[in-house]
Amino acid sequence: MTSNADPQIAARIEDAVCLRCGCLCDDIAPRVEAGRVVEALRACSLGASWLLGDIEAADAPRAAIDGRPASDIDATSRAAELLADARAPLIFGLSGSDTETVSRAAELAEATGAAVELAHAAHAEPRLCAFQRVGRVSATLGEVADRADVVVFWGVDPETTHPRHLERYSADPLGRFIPDGRAGRTIIVVDAAPNHTSARADRFLEIQPAAALNALLLLRMIVRGSRYDVARVARTTALDLDSLGDFASILRKSQYCAFFYDDALGHVAGGSAAVEALFALVRDLNASSRCVAIALGSAGNPAGAESALAWRTGHATRVEFTRFQRGAQAFPAGDSSARRLERGGFDLAMIVGDGVEAALEEPARSALARLPRIVVGSESTSMLPATAVALRAARTGKSTRGTLIRADGVALPTRPCAASTYPDSAEWMRAIHSRLDARSTRHILGRGDAR
Repeated sequence: MTSNADPQIAARIEDAVCLRCGCLCDDIAPRVEAGRVVEALRACSLGASWLLGDIEAADAPRAAIDGRPASDIDATSRAAELLADARAPLIFGLSGSDTETVSRAAELAEATGAAVELAHAAHAEPRLCAFQRVGRVSATLGEVADRADVVVFWGVDPETTHPRHLERYSADPLGRFIPDGRAGRTIIVVDAAPNHTSARADRFLEIQPAAALNALLLLRMIVRGSRYDVARVARTTALDLDSLGDFASILRKSQYCAFFYDDALGHVAGGSAAVEALFALVRDLNASSRCVAIALGSAGNPAGAESALAWRTGHATRVEFTRFQRGAQAFPAGDSSARRLERGGFDLAMIVGDGVEAALEEPARSALARLPRIVVGSESTSMLPATAVALRAARTGKSTRGTLIRADGVALPTRPCAASTYPDSAEWMRAIHSRLDARSTRHILGRGDAR
């Protein structure tokens, strides 16, 4: 297998991509010395900590079986053996993996009859369900930077979580149709309490998460000019109708409005109905002007993982294969890997990524810990003795080449900026798959010789 180490790597890498938050900033210029990033030009504080930290341990084994160092061939052969012999394997994680790794994981799942679930599936499902039911009007962040004169942050604080979002995409950039930059935009923050972003905004609207659905539905009624009982609405919702009326007026008068939100909106009272209400409001506003809704996105490559899994299987967050039925099948309604783990529904787990177990609740984590595990990750915890097979991988984006997809659907190629002695996750997947193919061939030939 090849290595990502490159002692001759250039001193300055142009247009590297940072995976520390959903912005996926692709204009970072790290300076590299002896294979290590020593400076991260244009990176925010979060991005700099991601690029400068996590120094790879040069003496850590590439592969291990039951906690003992092993060769690549032995480790991948053992992983293939475990997957082939398992009756109900699970492949879990992948939210921080590049699209090539997710695609390889889907191939491996199909070959072994495994179930696949992205680590962030539970958080993403309300958003995806809303998208399937009512659709979504979206755009690229570049279009927002060029055209949006009104920007709404609903229940999010990008100044804290996505430090360069306002600088690059939503508030400050000098756009083609917004030549004055920040002076040409109205920034509105809707949240339960003032936050760091609201300190930079023109308006702040206080709406508690539990009231988000009612507020969005009422905004739709105002925008559409529908009649409603003011006294009854005020009494039953406790919303500030004057503030909502002013907000709706700003939205109607805008030339181009952009809403930014995150998956937390799907976990307030009403669940996916709140996201549906936002998407429907945006659709209604397009009757008189241009309006879009774009998720901020989270660290890693969740949008890319969803896209790659949907492309390979038709299902965006979780899917299962069986050895006895051709094609991918959706999980039964209301089911999840966590529930199946708790009731003993899997006999093997393949974990892809670092720290993905944290996405599970304690009962599911405990059940997972009792299973034989194949771990593909870059952190030292992947070498725990309880792990049946551990395969150490280079850090996605920082030390690998691959493809990421931003929350607005734009595909971005990664450019490695730190040397690594380890293969990337997609290579490990490919090696395991080749061992499976070789194992199947030997099995078929063996049966032929017996006859």
